[in-house]
Amino acid sequence: MKKHLTILALTMLLNVSSTFAQSGMTGPLTWELNDGTLTISGEGEMPDYEWDIWAPWYDYRKSIVTVIIENGVTKIGNDAFRVCEKLTSITIPNSVTTIGYYAFYLCTALESITLPNSITAIKYGDFAACTALKSIAIPNSVTAIEVDAFKNCTALKYVTIPNSVTDISYGAFAGCTALTSITNLNPVPVEITFEVFEDVNQSACTLKVPTDAISAYQTADVWKEFHIEDVNMGIAPPSPPEGGGVRMYPNPTSGVFAICDLRFATCDNRMSDIGQSEIVIFDVMGRNVLTVAPVETGRAPSLQSQITPPPAPSKGGEFRKSEIGQSPIEINISHLPQGVYGVSVLSEGRVVGNGKVVKM
Repeated sequence: MKKHLTILALTMLLNVSSTFAQSGMTGPLTWELNDGTLTISGEGEMPDYEWDIWAPWYDYRKSIVTVIIENGVTKIGNDAFRVCEKLTSITIPNSVTTIGYYAFYLCTALESITLPNSITAIKYGDFAACTALKSIAIPNSVTAIEVDAFKNCTALKYVTIPNSVTDISYGAFAGCTALTSITNLNPVPVEITFEVFEDVNQSACTLKVPTDAISAYQTADVWKEFHIEDVNMGIAPPSPPEGGGVRMYPNPTSGVFAICDLRFATCDNRMSDIGQSEIVIFDVMGRNVLTVAPVETGRAPSLQSQITPPPAPSKGGEFRKSEIGQSPIEINISHLPQGVYGVSVLSEGRVVGNGKVVKM
């Protein structure tokens, strides 16, 4: 009996110790794991971890579902979240300028991730074997996609490469057997070897490139093996019942674009219907990335709303209109990654216009 009580006491002590152990320091940063959410806060760089020196939360990796990295953290260390097989969501602030090697290797439940527009490289093996990852938009701060960065991401279908990328290394997208569409906004084909897309069925994968670059890609090694299209063909949203449409200008855009209703002959003084409508922006997977709420008649947005981007791309949009019903609606998508986006205009839940816009 005494022996059993001793074992029970030791078990309880270990459980309590385990509970208290789910927080601590890593370099200058603090980490805490609570109910499946790992929060990392503080100022400075996360240390690099190795095969024999794991991250302090490694023993709890099967319990980690969400990772929140707070503003102030400047680096994600090598192997930081390696084999966090239950991880489905991660928040990375713009304070992060470096993501170390193999940071998300074998995170097999991770379906999507928004990378900050502050990193300059996708490093060696960062997302290799993330077998649930379906799409990735490389931010336009990135200049290099390094060796095996997305190797064996077998569910990856959609990739957007900005015009800032000048180097794509060996095996970057090797084994991405589901890849069906690449949007490459670089006007000059990056020199690559066949190993970059090894085991990818290139002839069955569409490569969307700028209009003036089509001929260059058609003769460039490796790139020429893809089915090449003009990026302006882009997304084809479903046609509205009345066959209406909208025109965006400038298009392509680096941030702000105006919408014109094609049901009218000109874009001047003909925006009253759009002004009372909801505008939805969606990506190549059909996901809503921005919604601009209906404009209330007689109420123009404040100057502050005109110049301040929304805090999060998925929680609303920004519009500008100098006079309701008299001048075009302007939408700010400067916070979205480069790529092709669909635009739908809805009135009382009914689609009255569709179009597309290219964000450069």
